[in-house]
Amino acid sequence: MDARAQTLYESPYLTATGASASHLLAMKLRSARERDREDVAVLCEHLELTRPEEAIRI
Repeated sequence: MDARAQTLYESPYLTATGASASHLLAMKLRSARERDREDVAVLCEHLELTRPEEAIRI
C-alpha cells in the first residue's frame, strides 16, 4: 500500500487512489526497462533526487 497516494475518487463502496511519485519511481527502477529511462529522470527531478543512491533508497 502506498501511504502517500492521492485519493482520486471516493464513494461509500470504492476508494480509487493514484500512486505517488516515489512509488512510481520504485516500480520503474524495479522493472529496469529501457523505455522507462525518461520517466525515471522526470520522477527523480520531481522528487529532487540528485544521486543514484537516493533513488535506490526509495
